[in-house]
Amino acid sequence: MIQTFIMLAVHVHPTPTEKEESSPQKMVKILFSSLWSSGMIFMRESEVENIQKSLDIFVEGLRILDYDKISAVFFEKGISCGAGKEEIIHVYRDHWKEMREQAEAAGKDYISAIANYTIRSLTIVGNAASVVIDLTFGTEDEITERYVDFYHMLKVKDRWVIVNKIFPTNIERGEVKK
Repeated sequence: MIQTFIMLAVHVHPTPTEKEESSPQKMVKILFSSLWSSGMIFMRESEVENIQKSLDIFVEGLRILDYDKISAVFFEKGISCGAGKEEIIHVYRDHWKEMREQAEAAGKDYISAIANYTIRSLTIVGNAASVVIDLTFGTEDEITERYVDFYHMLKVKDRWVIVNKIFPTNIERGEVKK
């Protein structure tokens, strides 16, 4: 089951005459009107589903190192970064293509039997989203790799595209250190 949290922030600045009439009901009315006029009330559920579809494609692409799947949802000039001991590690989208080619050339198995993710948090503002996921790869019997990934996504032509990915590098033996 995928857990989703949507964070919406609306700050209302009352006019001088509204200060005198301020009440919880009035604030709810203003908040509802703001959300209604921006379309946030009705688009959120479908936007979450569309973001999940892009993440499904991306995670499946990672599981089998399918560059076409990865490319379908990861921006051509997007970047994946993590902090090393003394420098920032960064790779571009073609990195996953190279990983597969290197694994095939070495005769290594590069396909994980299972890949799962859970959304830790999701913030949508207009056509931009920030998503944090717990991502695991493994066999039928055990989790072999565990990650926490941070994605920034943009909605372009009715689809959500990952424009960058940040990953912590403090992962050891499938466990995320805190």
